[in-house]
Amino acid sequence: MDVKIFLQNLYKFYSELYSGLVKPAKPLIRLGAVNDGGYLLPDDLSGLKYCLSPGVADTADFEMDCATKYGMDVYMCDHTIDASPLEHPLFHFEKMGIGYGINVNAMMQPMSAWAKKCSIPQDSELIVQMDIEGAEYDFFLLENPEFFSRCRYIIMEMHYLHQMLQPMYFESRLLPFINAINKYFDIIHIHPNNHTVFVQFGGLNITSCLELTLGRRDLNKKTSPLMSYNLYPRHPLDAPNMPDKPEVELPDLKILREFINSIP
Repeated sequence: MDVKIFLQNLYKFYSELYSGLVKPAKPLIRLGAVNDGGYLLPDDLSGLKYCLSPGVADTADFEMDCATKYGMDVYMCDHTIDASPLEHPLFHFEKMGIGYGINVNAMMQPMSAWAKKCSIPQDSELIVQMDIEGAEYDFFLLENPEFFSRCRYIIMEMHYLHQMLQPMYFESRLLPFINAINKYFDIIHIHPNNHTVFVQFGGLNITSCLELTLGRRDLNKKTSPLMSYNLYPRHPLDAPNMPDKPEVELPDLKILREFINSIP
């Protein structure tokens, strides 16, 4: 891919991402592990009784905090493992994954279908924490929008950014994905995964995986978008996913624009 096109796509992506940022109505707290497996979200979990957590893999520290600190029933699924890595009376695990379109089968179901299968009341608010290795794009592009209205907060890992920035995916998947997020949710927090840096230039380190915390749009009526941010600052509760590697900063748009303009 042409370097300048890649950088222009990168700039447009982060511009769209930053434009959706809002200051949360309540302070952020950290649930889960100190490093990988820990996430930031607003201190606004009262009344939430259900957590959906697809893509568990080998860590369930976030889920354990939801169960022990807030008494939530935690429904977990992952088609790559046979059981939850941790046990708790409020944990419910199923060996299956999240899938849409041609990927739907006995082992892969849309998130809303799985929630219905879990017998969660239709009028119940949810917190969703998902690490589903690329299926997050289809979740936002193909899921029934009515399901989004049930999600107070979604904490997600956004994967394969190095692929999504390529022309064949950028216009058809990445931008529609961001537009879908911004239609239904505010972006409350962004944290780059320091395990997946795939390019370095001009003092910037670009990662292919971002951790996003999203809040339903009606939760932040009294806040305004952080449209002026060239650089989204690291939160004091942020920690590197890999403690043996330095933390990665999100790209400063001003520096990125200057770098693009310097390319003939």
